[in-house]
Amino acid sequence: DSQPGGDAHGRDTFWYVDAWSARTTWGGSAPPTGCGSYVEDQLCTESVVIPEGQVILLDVSPPRFYLLLIEGTLIFDRKDLHLQVHYVLLRGGHLEIGTELEPFHHKAEITVFGHPKSIELPTFGSKVIACYRCSIDMHGAEQVAWTQLATTAAVGHSSINLVNPVAWPVGSRIVIATTDYESFMSSHSEVATVMSVSNGGKTVALGDISVCSNTSLAGLPTHCEHGRTGLK
Repeated sequence: DSQPGGDAHGRDTFWYVDAWSARTTWGGSAPPTGCGSYVEDQLCTESVVIPEGQVILLDVSPPRFYLLLIEGTLIFDRKDLHLQVHYVLLRGGHLEIGTELEPFHHKAEITVFGHPKSIELPTFGSKVIACYRCSIDMHGAEQVAWTQLATTAAVGHSSINLVNPVAWPVGSRIVIATTDYESFMSSHSEVATVMSVSNGGKTVALGDISVCSNTSLAGLPTHCEHGRTGLK
């Protein structure tokens, strides 16, 4: 039952939901086993359907699935969770990771798998979170999600200066977007870990940097100029 309820005076509101980890959610069977690792099991097509009228609470990090079709509602529990899929298709459904009134303060990670020859969904494409007549709520802690570099970040530098102050937690992963052409064959964007934030939030020390190519396709030196940077 996924209907809201409360006492006679309407002082409390609650929902009856089905927990992903519960056998009762899957008709008495164990939760779907999903696929193996992407490297070892790329041909797996095991999928999950949440039908209209059903509300499922994602209370565990499930294995990888090919397609997650949401016609009902999927709500992330208030804990660190990781969802792995090739396609998420919301067809009249609802996905909730925190709300405006009750933001999500944990780590929610969605990894979408695919390659240049993946099958494309009509209109939406591949490696996608697709929404057709659906609703999606994603609300985390209020903070600056992206900003711009105040000064050029040369190759080899381990800190960046930003236009806007940030309060990104230590350990967060950020992306520094490239300012030149990017394709699926060549990416000059960089991914790094926040080590510290100083200077009123405008200087961020970085570690574990996945460095963009030091040479372009033409063999010329390259660096990350005044571009955008934001939380991954």
